[in-house]
Amino acid sequence: MLVNMKRLLKAAQSKKFAVGAFNICDSLLFETVLRCAEKEEAPVIIQLAPPEFEYVGESFFCYMITEMEKSKVPCVLHLDHGKTMSDCVKAVRCGFTSIMIDGSQLEYEENIRITQKVCEMAHCLDVSVEAEIGTIGSLESSVEGGAADIIYTVPEQAVDFVERTKADALAVAIGTAHGIYPPGFIPKLRIDIRIADWSKFGIGLYGNINNRWCFPARYLYRRYFGHSLCNYHWSWN
Repeated sequence: MLVNMKRLLKAAQSKKFAVGAFNICDSLLFETVLRCAEKEEAPVIIQLAPPEFEYVGESFFCYMITEMEKSKVPCVLHLDHGKTMSDCVKAVRCGFTSIMIDGSQLEYEENIRITQKVCEMAHCLDVSVEAEIGTIGSLESSVEGGAADIIYTVPEQAVDFVERTKADALAVAIGTAHGIYPPGFIPKLRIDIRIADWSKFGIGLYGNINNRWCFPARYLYRRYFGHSLCNYHWSWN
């Protein structure tokens, strides 16, 4: 069944589990992710970033939506790292049930402004919205993008941001980075970051691409599951 992310993450929060969010760019990856989710009887978030829209046509979106609607597991079709209102509108028109507006590299108030506008548009159509505060690092060129210098999420600011924007989920920065971690690279993870009221919204963790350092993931899960880490993003190389 096809649902929005808000509905799925509420279930994840209440039952204290995380939902995998997988980037795909073709029918083979899509089929692999969906069939594995069905085999494990696990909910799944399937996502594409804006640059991938250039070589994936509307017929592909129709195919994905049809398959996800028929599925017996809860599925979300999510826009990954939309940068503009135009990115978000295009995804909604293509049938996405969830969108991300990534204004993390904007000034704080400008990030709030664009996120508010996206939420106003999307929520009218029962489409959920994920935003980002703080910056995810970037080790190499990737469709997700990222920042050279990581800005860690400030807990008090995160609560203020969600209250003002009405975003359904928030990607937080604790030191992870997009890209393949080179040998010897050790991310400076701030697992001490805690957000008092983050049970009111879903927390997403980005920058987890086939990296052995993510698998302190089990530790991160234990550390954050009680505090709404319920959206764990995974890409492929």
